Amino acid sequence: MLNPVFFLSWVFLVVGGLLAIASDSYFMSWVGLELNTMGFMGVISVRDGLSPVVKIKYFIVQCLSSGMFLVSVLSLKTMDVYCYEFFVPVLVALGQLGLAFKAGLFPMHSWVPSTVLVSDWFTVWMVLGVQKFVPFMVLGVWVESSLVMVFIVGSSLVGSVGGLSQNFYRGLLAYSSIVHGAWLVLSALESVSLFVVYYLGYLFQLSFVTVAGWVGGLEGPGKGMGSLLGGLGMLSLSGLPPFGGFFFKVLIVMSVIKKSVLVFPILGSVLAAKFYLGASVSMLLSAWSFWDLRLKSVCWVFVMFNILVFVFFGHFFYNIL
Repeated sequence: MLNPVFFLSWVFLVVGGLLAIASDSYFMSWVGLELNTMGFMGVISVRDGLSPVVKIKYFIVQCLSSGMFLVSVLSLKTMDVYCYEFFVPVLVALGQLGLAFKAGLFPMHSWVPSTVLVSDWFTVWMVLGVQKFVPFMVLGVWVESSLVMVFIVGSSLVGSVGGLSQNFYRGLLAYSSIVHGAWLVLSALESVSLFVVYYLGYLFQLSFVTVAGWVGGLEGPGKGMGSLLGGLGMLSLSGLPPFGGFFFKVLIVMSVIKKSVLVFPILGSVLAAKFYLGASVSMLLSAWSFWDLRLKSVCWVFVMFNILVFVFFGHFFYNIL
């Protein structure tokens, strides 16, 4: 934490992200994505105990995805490409797949579980939460009807089915992020404000679970010390009522105009509820006390988060109805 490289890396991470989402040029968006990646690599490079496999794999993935995006952008900028109408949708699809690669969406998702499984809890939170914001923001501009259903349907099914075979909480959260990726794509297509609301809700819920996992040393069922916060955080991530995650999904259901695209995200969330419930029960049963004193302050934050969500959405739904 006192390493100056750590703080400088955070500056690159934040500035790169802002440049990528604020620029009206695809090339400058690529520059912002690269600065963001460079900053993240600096953040994890100074962490002791983190497996070199994580750093190398993440770096290779980001290089490949950035290369795909850059080739697409530069090719579309050349005038000769527009002489051949066939190449335009191919190049656009290449750019979209590059961004999906960065965001960990189907069919470019396989690196996410393998990377997260050998990471520490802080890196899990960064990879599955913080580092998803910028690619999804850029992807919301690029995605067209040709690939949007592939991302949504594939991420919903692969994430929900893949999580059923996981015996480690980190792997479960990796497939959970893929399921939530389908909802994030839907929200990003609808509006920026809807995406930001859903993303912040997902990030807060993920934060509660990762904090519980870090403090309790959680690895899998029966491995580590569970907690009330971890169990309830898993239920909130699943989207089950009356937790806050349920209201964020309801907001998207009410906001999306074309309701037919909601079939697979809802189906994926229903299937994923099985491994969420299993993980939640395991965390609650392995808790050494009902109220973990080590997480007392964070538990109060979780309670306040849900209260604020109830008040906000209650007011929102009251005005609509």
